[in-house]
Formats: sequence, C-alpha cells, structure tokens
Amino acid sequence: MNMVGIGIDLVDVDRLEKTLGQHARMKDRLFTPAEIAYCESKRRPGMHYAGRFAVKEAIIKALGRAVPWKEMEITNDERGKPAAALSGKALDLLGADRVLVSITHTESHAVAQAVIVAD
Repeated sequence: MNMVGIGIDLVDVDRLEKTLGQHARMKDRLFTPAEIAYCESKRRPGMHYAGRFAVKEAIIKALGRAVPWKEMEITNDERGKPAAALSGKALDLLGADRVLVSITHTESHAVAQAVIVAD
C-alpha cells in the first residue's frame, strides 16, 4: 500500500452550526441527502455536520484540488466506521484505489483526516 496524498482539517462546531442556521440553502449545497438524514438523526446534528465537512476539506487537501462538495459523500459502515465515496471529478482526480478517513469530535470541534492510498 502506497500513500498518494494526505489531508487534515479542523472545524469549529459552533461556527458551522451558526453558518448553516443563517444560510438555509448551504446545507443542501454542502451535503448529500443521505448525509443530511444521518446528521439530522443525531442528538446534536451540528457536531456530525462539522465532522463530515472536515472530512470533505481533508479530502480536498489530499487531492490537492477543489472538487464539488456533493461528489464526496461521507458514510458509515455497519460498525460505524466512516468512509468516503467519491464520484465525478473527485473520483477522476483520485488517481488511486481508495480514500481512508477518520473523524473525531467534541462538543466544540471536529477533526478529520483523509489518506489517499494505492494498493
């Protein structure tokens, strides 16, 4: 396994919650319907939006280029482990086999890391 790219991001949960609250359409521009459903099912949706936003930013850094937000969908496997599904331009830029992601958050911050690997 060879590492092709790496990215990390830190998001202030309160700041993202405030931004999403002030700009009604922003949620739909940044997140897929499945991501919105997942986050809204949680006790504090803002923490989970922040985590997913941080992963997307980390992926952009790992790719080295901006891509459309909805071409990166952050999911969870059956054990809750986060995963990234890329499509469109994001998938074309990947140039590797997969993206490994990790998210952690507290009440105030979310941190995510993305590693692009080729097998």
